[in-house]
Amino acid sequence: MANRKKRVASIADVAKAAGVSTATVSRVFNKRDSVHPETRSHVLEAADKIGFQLSDRRPGPKPPAKELRPVIRFFHFIDEETEEAVESNKTLVMIKRGVETATEEAGFRSVYDVRSSKDDIVLAPEEGETVGAVLLGRPSRQAEKILRKLPCCWVMTGAGSPDWGDQVMPDHREVGRLAARWLVERGHERIVLLRFGPRDRVHRFREEGFGYEMNRFPDVKWQVVDSGAVPDGPATFLSQEKMLETLAENLEACALKPTGVFVDQDRTLLMLYPKLLKAGLQPGKNLDVISCNNMEIYRRQLPFDYKSIDVHFETVGRLSVGQLLWRMQNQGISSQVRSLMLPELP
Repeated sequence: MANRKKRVASIADVAKAAGVSTATVSRVFNKRDSVHPETRSHVLEAADKIGFQLSDRRPGPKPPAKELRPVIRFFHFIDEETEEAVESNKTLVMIKRGVETATEEAGFRSVYDVRSSKDDIVLAPEEGETVGAVLLGRPSRQAEKILRKLPCCWVMTGAGSPDWGDQVMPDHREVGRLAARWLVERGHERIVLLRFGPRDRVHRFREEGFGYEMNRFPDVKWQVVDSGAVPDGPATFLSQEKMLETLAENLEACALKPTGVFVDQDRTLLMLYPKLLKAGLQPGKNLDVISCNNMEIYRRQLPFDYKSIDVHFETVGRLSVGQLLWRMQNQGISSQVRSLMLPELP
């Protein structure tokens, strides 16, 4: 004979086992105050004895839904022409980690929201109230209209500083100054700053800081060596490989014959390294190198030791939430606040 499905105990079974009405059992399970404590205890014992399990689909009053915590959103607006996977952008990974950690520590729910720079946004109330936003990239006009109504903090602002919302970013000019001082203090008298690709705001600031510091040492010769005639903005007509080759060739042909160089990203140095070897240049031997971002994932792939300035991207993410929390408490102050995180040389 086929096995029959085991019968599930019902409220009527509990009422029969306890010797009370089904209405009384219902009042017990719905936690009504009208039931005598002894009766309540007797019903619960009977239910446990017969193996009764209360269904979430039962009729009658339901327990209140768990209230969602207020949300701090990290909106990341990506330009479709230069879209890059989040997982491969190590800088973003660290910033995102800092934002999420600080948000949770403050008692809010963190939501990472990736959008195209052309997308509209909708702040769905069923996901929890959005009380503030950390912003990266350029939102659409429609998205901007919505975001302007919220406390906002930009992190790593790009080519142009927004005229709304607070800002937190590394002090990129200090990065350049720190690199220049380190090379001079190492005794180098012929120094080159390597410029790879177009100059965005970050690169311009780092170059400005580098030049400012180098001008303090008139006896030291220095110059910029770049990867060719590339205009500011996205370089869509020159391949990365070609720019790297050109940069290495220009460094080899440089009349200054430098002994020290500043490359402003570890990732760039990793990509450039084989081209330098091909051009007869040997970082770590006849070329002293200082870089930036202190990215271990890139550093461990290079067979020589070099200095790398740490801009503390994760801390920048944490500070952006701290600035946002301050703005949430001080929305009556109209002035923008820009906070700069000083770099360090480990």
